[in-house]
Amino acid sequence: LLFSVLTLAGQFAENWFALGTLEVLTGAAAGLRGVIKTDVVQGGLRRLGLWEGFPVTVAPGDVVRVQAGCDRMVKTCRTKFGNLLNFRGFPHIPGDDWTTAYPVSSTSNTGGSRYQGDGNGQ
Repeated sequence: LLFSVLTLAGQFAENWFALGTLEVLTGAAAGLRGVIKTDVVQGGLRRLGLWEGFPVTVAPGDVVRVQAGCDRMVKTCRTKFGNLLNFRGFPHIPGDDWTTAYPVSSTSNTGGSRYQGDGNGQ
């Protein structure tokens, strides 16, 4: 389901609102909220696609609130929101793919930290 949002306060990069929310504030669909799947700019219009459609049509002139999306990554928190200090995730815990990886013997397996960066997920 696609919505064309004609006016947004400020300029935002493409995909800025992906994984965010769209809430309808006025009209027949008032009170409905959806999660944004896609966010593209086409012909001067921003097109937001939702994961699930609304049972009621959002009409031209209805007011909506759009909230920026977050993929819960350290890099996004630092660069998009400038809020690394308040990041509440666990960036140094290996994902599922690491636990199923085939073990390889090498001299770099010292038992120390896998991350040799600055301690901020870099």
